[in-house]
This record gives sequence, C-alpha cells and structure tokens, in this order.
Amino acid sequence: MSEDLNDIIEKANQLFGEGFKKKDASLATSMYTKDTLLLPPNMDLIRGKKNAEEFWGTSIEMGVIMEEHSIGEIIQEGDVATEWGSYVVSFHPEGQEPIKENGKYMVVWTRMADGSWKKHWDIWNSSMPLPE
Repeated sequence: MSEDLNDIIEKANQLFGEGFKKKDASLATSMYTKDTLLLPPNMDLIRGKKNAEEFWGTSIEMGVIMEEHSIGEIIQEGDVATEWGSYVVSFHPEGQEPIKENGKYMVVWTRMADGSWKKHWDIWNSSMPLPE
C-alpha cells in the first residue's frame, strides 16, 4: 500500500528540520527538485538545488534552527500538491541571545517520475510585526 501524501510531506518536513539540527544543508535540501525555486523574504529568488543548499547552509552557519513546523493544509491535484502552514525558527547569533520568529509558508510539491514527492517552489515570510 502506498504511503499517504500527508505522511510523506510530514516526514520530508521533519527531515528538513533534522538537517538544521545536524548542521547539514545537504540533508535539509534533500527533498528539493534539481530546478527548485526558493522565494525568501527580502531577497531575490534562488534557483536550483545547489543554490538552495548554499542558502540553507549559510542560514545554518548563522545559527538558524527550525523549532516548530505545522502543516495547515495540503491540496493535491494530480502530480502537484500545495502545502501551507506555519513555522517557528530561532536565530542563535554567536555571543548573543537567541531570537525567535514565527511565520507562514507555502510549498508546491511535484511528483517525480520515480513516484517520490519533491519541493519545487518554496516561499515563506514572517508574521512578526515590523519594528517601530
């Protein structure tokens, strides 16, 4: 029996967080397509798995840790699925107090030829108010 898509995505999201805990950007990006597209806040878009790995590697080096991740909903239409949810990350700059941020995200997943599901588009943004 095939695994439920919600379970597949939940496991992939856990693997993403595990990559941060282990300081392993390759593990964190293992579920991205080769031509993935990241749309981070306050930055230009990032194309390709190699560049995504470099982006998340830099984030890990800066002390970012995925604290919480909660799927809101997943909608599947054939070989494409859209996931939205919320997250809490913490930043641990060396020699400074940790900073927490909560936000929301949306990921477009695509089913690959081998039947696996991979992140194709990934966008997120903070829910924290702007500083005054």
